[in-house]
Amino acid sequence: MIERDEFRELEKVVDATDRNVIRLQEQVTSLQQKIVELVSKAEFAPVKLIAYGLATAVGSSVIMAILAKVIIK
Repeated sequence: MIERDEFRELEKVVDATDRNVIRLQEQVTSLQQKIVELVSKAEFAPVKLIAYGLATAVGSSVIMAILAKVIIK
């Protein structure tokens, strides 16, 4: 059975762990708010359009090159 001293030590450890968890939760919440402020969807839209445009251009070029090879042969 657990003695009173051991129980008190365990209780102190649990309390310290609880405080650490609460502190970590506050830090995570703070980081989430900073991320939301840093990159909004409106700011990301132009980057998305450029990336999709470049990917489409590359894909079209590859398809056209393959078709050109097939048609020429």
